[in-house]
Amino acid sequence: MLHFVVLCCVASRCITKCCVALHYVALCCKAPRCAVVLHCAALHCAASRRVVLCYMALCCIAWCCIALHYIVLCCTALYCIALYCAALCCIVQCCAALCCIVWCCIVLCCVALCCITLRYIVLCCTALYCIVLCCTALRCIVQSCTALCCIAWCCVALHYIVLCCTALYCIALYCAALRCIVQSCTALCCIAWCCVALRCLVLYCIALCCAALCCTVAASCCVAKRRTASCPLHSRGSAR
Repeated sequence: MLHFVVLCCVASRCITKCCVALHYVALCCKAPRCAVVLHCAALHCAASRRVVLCYMALCCIAWCCIALHYIVLCCTALYCIALYCAALCCIVQCCAALCCIVWCCIVLCCVALCCITLRYIVLCCTALYCIVLCCTALRCIVQSCTALCCIAWCCVALHYIVLCCTALYCIALYCAALRCIVQSCTALCCIAWCCVALRCLVLYCIALCCAALCCTVAASCCVAKRRTASCPLHSRGSAR
């Protein structure tokens, strides 16, 4: 297409030069001097009719060339106007495209700013959510520590209660042992006193038995002495 346009331009330029040359030829033919020369030549050659016809043909050709020249100039002007209009259309389209591009860039910038703003909002919300989770975790940890402290204090209290109960149980066992010991001692004392009493009773019984034997012996001796005293043989023997 561009090659055809270039060829048309070269052809129009050549036609324009030819038309200009023919115009100058026509002007030369219109000059009086050239007319006289042609007229004399026509009279001289005795072929005025042919010369006139040739002259008229040359004039027609010259006018046709001039008309073609102006037509070519008009076409060239129209072509330039068309090119200018096409260039203006291209410029307008380029401006419209640039406006669209600018508007698209503005819209994209707004969208980008909105996305960045939303991103920062999301980040802030995420940070707040993390802070809330951390606070909740700290609260749970504090509650757990409080519960553990309470459990520890309860364990300590139970330990001391167990120790107290153990001590009381040991005291009760010690008291029971002391009671058993006292009771055992009392029983032993009773047994000892019983043994002493039995010993005394046995001794008393032995003493009574000895006294009874002594009394019996003494009584038998007395009886024996009385009998011997009352016997005559005994009395004679004593007299002798």
